[in-house]
Amino acid sequence: MTCRERGVNFDANIAINSTITEVVVEAEDNNGARTKVSVPVIPKKSGLASQVGRRKYALIIGISKYKNNAQGIRNLDYADVDAASLYEFLQKPAGGGFLRDDMLIIANEQATIARIREALTTFVAKATANDLLLIFVAGHGAPDPFAPQNLYVIAYDTSVTDMLRTALAMPDLRRYVEQNVRSKRVILLMDTCHSAGLSTELTRELGNNLANIYLEKLLYQEEGRAIITSSDVNEPSRESQKWGNGHGVFTYYLLKGLSGSADKNEDRLVTVGELFRYVRQEVRLETQFAQNPRMLLGDNENVALAVALH
Repeated sequence: MTCRERGVNFDANIAINSTITEVVVEAEDNNGARTKVSVPVIPKKSGLASQVGRRKYALIIGISKYKNNAQGIRNLDYADVDAASLYEFLQKPAGGGFLRDDMLIIANEQATIARIREALTTFVAKATANDLLLIFVAGHGAPDPFAPQNLYVIAYDTSVTDMLRTALAMPDLRRYVEQNVRSKRVILLMDTCHSAGLSTELTRELGNNLANIYLEKLLYQEEGRAIITSSDVNEPSRESQKWGNGHGVFTYYLLKGLSGSADKNEDRLVTVGELFRYVRQEVRLETQFAQNPRMLLGDNENVALAVALH
C-alpha cells in the first residue's frame, strides 16, 4: 500500500484475511492533529479474466454546454472532451475494438432530453444477452429545487423550473435499463457529481451528491451489472486543464487505466475490477482524498475491458 499527501510518502505491506473489509490509516502531525482514512478492501474473485465473446456496444454522453445558463446551469469545460476521448479510445485495439456502428456518442446540443431518452430506449436494446453494453455519462446532475428528493441527470435543454419533463430522473434511468437492456454485462460509468466544490477546479455539481448512492441502489439489482461513480456523497467531481490538457480527473484516470496502467497482475488485460481499484486510488491521491469514486460489482469484475499493450 502506498499513500501520499502533502509531500509525505510511505510504503507498507499489510497481511489481511478474508474477514477484513477495510484498512484504517491514521496520521498525526507535529502539532498533534490526527486524521484517519479508511481504505476499503475489495476481495478479488478467483478465475481468469473473461473476454467478451460477442459484440460490444457503447452509449457515450458528454455535456459541457447547456442551453439555460441564465437559470444557473453553468457550462463545463471538459465533459464533452471526456466523452470524445473515451469514444475514440474504445475503437482502438487496446480499447476493445468497439465497432463505430455499435457506438453512439451524444454531446452538447445533441444531448437533449428527448435524444437521451431515445438512446436509452432504442440504442441500448441492440445489445443481446451475451453482448457487453457500456454506458458513460459526463456532465451535471442535480436535485429538483422544488422537490429535492427527486434527483436528475441534466440534459442540454433542461429547465430548472420543469425538471420533471426536461431532465432524466433517476427512476426513469432505472426503468430504461430494466425494460430495454437485454445484455447480461452492463458497465455504467458516471462522471457526474452533485456537491458544492471548494477547490479552484470546476466541479460537475448543482446540488447534493446523493444521486451516486441512489444510482447504486436503483441499478444494482441484478447480476452482471457494475456501476462506477466518480465520487462519494457530498464530494466534488473535479475537472481541470491540468489533467491531460483538459479532463475530469475521474475520466483522466479512467483512460489511463484502460490504456494499461490498471493491469496490476500483468496479464495484459484490464478488467472491470482492476480498473476501479486503479481509478479510485489515483483519484483519491490526486485530490487529497476529497474525491472518492464508488463502485458496486456484480459478476463483471473479471470482464476484460481493454488490452494492455505496454
